[in-house]
Amino acid sequence: MDFNRVISSAYSWISLNKVVWFLVFFWISLPVILLLPQAIQEYNLFTPELLPIVFFLYDVLYLALIVGFIALTQYCLSERNIKAPDFHPTKLIDIVLLVFTEMYYIFVWNLHASFRYIQVLLLISTGLLYYYYTLVSTNFVMNLFALCTTAYFVLVIYNSVRLFFTTTLFCNKTVGVKKAVEDSWAMTHNKFPEAITSILLVLILVFVLFSFAVLVLGTITSLILGFFFINPVAVSLGFRAATLFALAPAIIAYHYAVTEVYSQLNFHRETSTSIKRILAHKVLTPVRKFAKKKTPARKLAKKQNHNKKRR
Repeated sequence: MDFNRVISSAYSWISLNKVVWFLVFFWISLPVILLLPQAIQEYNLFTPELLPIVFFLYDVLYLALIVGFIALTQYCLSERNIKAPDFHPTKLIDIVLLVFTEMYYIFVWNLHASFRYIQVLLLISTGLLYYYYTLVSTNFVMNLFALCTTAYFVLVIYNSVRLFFTTTLFCNKTVGVKKAVEDSWAMTHNKFPEAITSILLVLILVFVLFSFAVLVLGTITSLILGFFFINPVAVSLGFRAATLFALAPAIIAYHYAVTEVYSQLNFHRETSTSIKRILAHKVLTPVRKFAKKKTPARKLAKKQNHNKKRR
């Protein structure tokens, strides 16, 4: 795993002008998504007759945000010279199914046959021990509950890392929901240390970028608002606005870095698969022995040797 490329990819998008569309869309849509429920519930800005229309527009905005994330993922793939299929509206339904399928394989049914029944037993045991602890609060039951919970979450973390690239793979290839989950599991086979290290590195990079943007923008915005409001209000409003503003660059950096990790893992998988096919072809293909053709010069030399022997 080339971690230098992962680090540079998290910030390489800053020089690109084509992601401006996502920044503008996110800065417009996110405040509306956050403020609309508060306006409906607390301030009663809409009459009861208009509430169905408001909720419909609210759902459309959420749908548009999901489409924006899909488009951003496909654009990041194209920046890595990875071909992605054209977007179809039916893919939205498939992505919803993909999320639930991924959660099922993470929390309930392990794709690894050796861990499958262990995870189910741990899940059932955790629930039963918690219920039993509410009835009989003893240290022994508490320790068993903590042990089962820890073991269960270790498996959940393992499954989450193995299936982390399911959505990216689904946007990259024309595959079904279950096939995308299985391909992500296969792509991270024997790559768990590299995968989890890369994911943690991406999260750290995004957190640093987000914190820096919030700190700088929040300070500047608070100083500007200080001319119109008292200091506590100015600081509160300034850092809230900076948080909303910094989310969009952080999301873009996250997608670029994750796409870089995905491209490296996918390249290693395809390379190893090609090598295995070549080796299997060489092993399974029988070696053909070709008879040596007698050339005219060879025939002449053989005839001369035969004549010498007769003499």
